[in-house]
Amino acid sequence: MAGVVAGLTLAGPSSATLLGTALQFPLISFDNGGVTAYDASTDAFGVTAFPVAARFEAGGAPIFITPFGEFPEAFVISINVDQDGNLVGGFDGDDLTVFGFIDVDADGIPDVGGTLLTGEVTGFGHQNNGATDLYDFTFDVTGGELASLFGGQVAVSMQSEASTFNGEFAESFAGRAKGTLGVVPEPTTLVLLGAGVFGLATAGSRRRAA
Repeated sequence: MAGVVAGLTLAGPSSATLLGTALQFPLISFDNGGVTAYDASTDAFGVTAFPVAARFEAGGAPIFITPFGEFPEAFVISINVDQDGNLVGGFDGDDLTVFGFIDVDADGIPDVGGTLLTGEVTGFGHQNNGATDLYDFTFDVTGGELASLFGGQVAVSMQSEASTFNGEFAESFAGRAKGTLGVVPEPTTLVLLGAGVFGLATAGSRRRAA
């Protein structure tokens, strides 16, 4: 499978460093309707956005992630970052949550849905880049309906437009949020991926037939 580069060339002082982790399929994108916010008084760094689509392999068509009934889709990151910009850790509960519904076989009925992915934060990077700032994250996968496809670790590459971040974490700031989540692969992840995507559609069909 082809990889998608998550990080950009690093610039500026060492305190403004992106992780530069490569993203590989499968990928989940989230849109610019999201919000990034940092509270300097509590060290809370949060992202609340909407997942848009998943792509399970290179050349594959994106499959939309949608709400279903009364259940909305959501892409949420909740971590702690100190006033030097260093990752302190996560919150109680999941540091990453992706929630939504996916219709793999396009029959109008979700094949998989609910909590798609959860994770615990392991890395955080940032770069002040004018009005559009850059952030990236790594997470150990802890659960979710798609956990078997994403292996042991995922990374997120994010842009924050209309951002008030000035490179310092001594002040609170906010901005928009859009980006991509993808696999940080182990050797067996890519071998098993094709079978896993097929299994999603098959499992969904079996549940409906039961």
